[in-house]
Amino acid sequence: EMRKIAWLAGTVLSLSAPAVAQEFSTDLARHDLFYSGAQIDIRLTRLQGGEITWDYVNERGWGEVSDAILLDDGNILVASMFNIFEVNPDKQIMWHYDIPLRREVHTIQPIGKDRVVFVENAKPYARVVVLNVWTKEREREFEVPVRFGASAHGQFRCCRLTPRGTLLVANTTLGRITEYDCDGKTVTEWKVPSPWDVKELANGHILFTSNAGFVREFDPSTGETVWEIRMRDIPGFRMTSLQRAWRLPDGNTIIGNWYNSWSSRDFAKFNPANPPAQ
Repeated sequence: EMRKIAWLAGTVLSLSAPAVAQEFSTDLARHDLFYSGAQIDIRLTRLQGGEITWDYVNERGWGEVSDAILLDDGNILVASMFNIFEVNPDKQIMWHYDIPLRREVHTIQPIGKDRVVFVENAKPYARVVVLNVWTKEREREFEVPVRFGASAHGQFRCCRLTPRGTLLVANTTLGRITEYDCDGKTVTEWKVPSPWDVKELANGHILFTSNAGFVREFDPSTGETVWEIRMRDIPGFRMTSLQRAWRLPDGNTIIGNWYNSWSSRDFAKFNPANPPAQ
């Protein structure tokens, strides 16, 4: 049985649809949340009641946290580009696994307490891998296609298990979302613009975030869009690159926005008086 996912990683902005009709709030106490992001430091943070109650920086290596999951036992599962690991609330590393040279991992999910599934970006093709975290045995893996010549860095940012035990994979370079069975056979596939994040909602619809600057919910049986919001629909905030999105029980959607802290050119334009939304 897969451990319950209590929260996912990403910088966050809370909003309701339709966004243009809402009064926006920057009050951090609105939601308790686990927070991490693709920044220079491998850093994980918990906010409760608007205050930081737990903060962790991994000094072991470098990379970026593209995916991290707060598990129901309080541990945090992390994919940080060049390694994956699990850390407990006492900041002890439970296990870690170094990614082979010239490959990257930016998305991960637990399968029970002993295994994880992730996508290993690489050339000339990527791989879906099921890893036993204690033995480090790669118990199952299959190849997934990428666009010819695409760098390993930008290939995949999200894979998510469905209640049926299949795996949704957002193939950013090929512009499609693919559902695979455990043997790597394609169950269903949808062509969408530059998908970054993907998940199946409780109603069976697919919610995904696109690098083209929008979040969309569609009916997988028809492919029809049932809800969408674009960066231009949120004039009250400076959005630079929408990444992850989560549907809340009340129907609202939380969206994560990324800002480039690696490029000195971009970072020099950072204005504390008008910062980009998170």
